[in-house]
Amino acid sequence: MITKSNKHAPHTARLNIKILPLIPITVLLVCSSLSRNNLVHSPVNEIYQLTISALEYSAYTLATLLLLLERNILPTVIRNWPFWILGSYIFLSISWSIDRQVAALNLVQYIGAGSSVFLATQYLASSRSKISSYYWIAVFATIIVASLAKIILIDGIQPGRLRGLNGDPTTLSVDCMFSLWACLATIPRMQTTETRILVGAIAGLSGILLIGSKSATALITTVIISTLGAFLYSISRMSHHRRANVILLLLFMTAIFILTVMVSFESLVSSELITELFGKSPTYSGRLAIWREALSLIDQRPVFGWGFDYTHSIESQNLLWHNHYHNGYLDMIVRGGIIGLLFIVIMYTHALTHVRKFDTETFRDRLAYLTLVLGILIYSLTETTFSLWENKVWLVLLFSLSVLTISNRRQSAHSNSRRKRRRKFREQ
Repeated sequence: MITKSNKHAPHTARLNIKILPLIPITVLLVCSSLSRNNLVHSPVNEIYQLTISALEYSAYTLATLLLLLERNILPTVIRNWPFWILGSYIFLSISWSIDRQVAALNLVQYIGAGSSVFLATQYLASSRSKISSYYWIAVFATIIVASLAKIILIDGIQPGRLRGLNGDPTTLSVDCMFSLWACLATIPRMQTTETRILVGAIAGLSGILLIGSKSATALITTVIISTLGAFLYSISRMSHHRRANVILLLLFMTAIFILTVMVSFESLVSSELITELFGKSPTYSGRLAIWREALSLIDQRPVFGWGFDYTHSIESQNLLWHNHYHNGYLDMIVRGGIIGLLFIVIMYTHALTHVRKFDTETFRDRLAYLTLVLGILIYSLTETTFSLWENKVWLVLLFSLSVLTISNRRQSAHSNSRRKRRRKFREQ
């Protein structure tokens, strides 16, 4: 899709062509910080929300068209095959959803969000230098500065939790978490002191607002991502075999931790130590009741779930329902059943099994995305991440998984070339 520019064309024309693949995902990220549809418990201005929805669907349409016009679309489709399999399952789920129109719109959101991500991935991952570009810093720094301006000029500094552009503290905490992740991942690669100071200031501002949002989940996830990043960087010089073993052990321990928490939810979060650590009430801000209701719904339809029509199928049975269930895994099982969660696991596994094949340079280039994927696995224990396709957590997660897969393709080609040279040397 991105063709060679005419040498005699104006510089601005070339720039517009280059930034075009980033427009859809940028629009979706900004709209996710502005939307008041699912996560804000306050009256929603219909005109405001309709405007946000119009921008989102415009981004979906543009991204899908650009992806279809891409000359190398087949490798992109093949490389991200778990995403399209889940999409096929969402399409089939329309048949057992009560509100098929809403389920179909959910599928449009899923495909549009994926197209936006894959389009941006192909552009940013076209060279290793672009992967570590300032794109994520620019997007989230803009959102953070705008949030600060809103807090000072509109909300005022008041007791309680600081709120994001859409009036929700959780949205602000996620913006700050990703802003800190982008800054910490980029600072070591910066060449000048001035840029390091500037990005450090953005990271400091993000940290202050993150603390002010009083989101223990986002704060703990940020600490986990930073700690994992430092640990994985320290093992980047190990041999392929040793590093692969360490990474597999880390993934195994993460999976065991998540399974343990999922199996013993109530006993863990009812512990006084845990509730004091997270700064939550004994009911974990009402989450315990929501999780019990989710488990009750899962017991009724464990395999295929209730469908991706949000909660319309649940409402039709006069059952208790919520817009989301404050847990990415439970929420996905409620909507898509165990089969839906299985496809999410396949998407993770498809990307993470490639990491052990990276050489040292490639491993460091993709380090930030690997730590983010592992961090979101833990973040999903108390927040919805998977089934809200327009959510920025899903967008950044899908981008990270796609990047890890792309880099493996290049590493595989490099490894094949290296093996051929070794074989030729031995024959001589």
